[in-house]
Amino acid sequence: MSIKKILVFIVSALVAACPVQMPLPDLALPPVPVLYASQGQDAAAADPNLMFISPRSVVYVTEEAHIGSLVRSVGFDARLHFPKTVSILVPRDGMFASLEVGAHDWVEEGDPIISFTVVSNDLEIDEAALALELAESAQRREIDNLETALTDARSRLEAAKEAESTLGGLTPAPNVRRAELAVQAAEANLEFTAYNGERNLDFMRARLEDMRVRNEGFTIYAPISGYIYDLVYFAVGRSVPAGQFVCRISDTGAFQMIVSGPNLTQLRLGAQVVIETSRRDSPEFTGRVVGNSTLLGRNETDSRAIIAFDDPEAFLELGGGSIHRLIGFRYRAGIQQADIQNVLLIPRRAVSNEASYRFVNILEDGLAKKRYVVVGLTNADYAQILDGLEPGDVVIIN
Repeated sequence: MSIKKILVFIVSALVAACPVQMPLPDLALPPVPVLYASQGQDAAAADPNLMFISPRSVVYVTEEAHIGSLVRSVGFDARLHFPKTVSILVPRDGMFASLEVGAHDWVEEGDPIISFTVVSNDLEIDEAALALELAESAQRREIDNLETALTDARSRLEAAKEAESTLGGLTPAPNVRRAELAVQAAEANLEFTAYNGERNLDFMRARLEDMRVRNEGFTIYAPISGYIYDLVYFAVGRSVPAGQFVCRISDTGAFQMIVSGPNLTQLRLGAQVVIETSRRDSPEFTGRVVGNSTLLGRNETDSRAIIAFDDPEAFLELGGGSIHRLIGFRYRAGIQQADIQNVLLIPRRAVSNEASYRFVNILEDGLAKKRYVVVGLTNADYAQILDGLEPGDVVIIN
């Protein structure tokens, strides 16, 4: 390495070890005096260099822990149920023609409900009638031939018997026995052919009659008196298959409540039930469980409980005497599970969760403090406190 390069290296190392310190401009802002509430807002208004910080206050919604009673109940959605109800189904295929009733109409037994027409199919009917006529003719010829064969067999039997009597019974007459068997076979053949032939003709006659009936329009009539519910509307000329649901007719003279659900074990027979409605300012009604289907079929998932009103007339007054006006309301059937007295209670919404623990925030000496509690029974509004609070403690709700 040359001396020149050695000198350059030494100078570079010295520069790196001792960097030149350049003075930086002073960018610090002058401090702003802070004026607190205790010093007054007027002073801050007079001096623009002062910054005023207003005091902060928090308003809590609170309630005292108190001794009281807690009622716990369980509720189920319910609906009106009419024991005497009939579902109207279309008995056979047809084309919708007209609807004789409207939704929620009252019908008397025998009143028309819905009418159908059909597409005329005279050619098939004529073919079926001709086939029946030919079958009846063939049956008559067959029967005539079998009756003639039976007559001949009986004549041969008589001739065999006469020949036997001429011989005086001194020699065996096997022809008599053969003639008797021939008569029995002819009689059996005639009976069998007549029975099967007539049965086949009856089937053809029934089919022809059914085709003629289907070729005519038909009307469905109300089997009972009652109100029309769940009415299905069809377009005129629409093809409606057999078994199609049309409507439900309910005799509203007798009514109950029905509850459906997967688990109705609380609704035991005879249990007292409180019934609430969705109508404002509606009173509560009471009833008892009179039926509970807990045995379910293979394709059933919900059991049912039937509730009878203690005072059905009072419930009917809610609709002005008309049960029809009460059908659109929502109903809730509740049953009491527990009623405990003289327990410490706080609002349920004041209780919060932290992992597996429960806590509340209490207001003490103007400060909010966290306190862990042990919760017992609860209902929709209140919670029972088993440990952690005393009567008079102020809990923060929100």
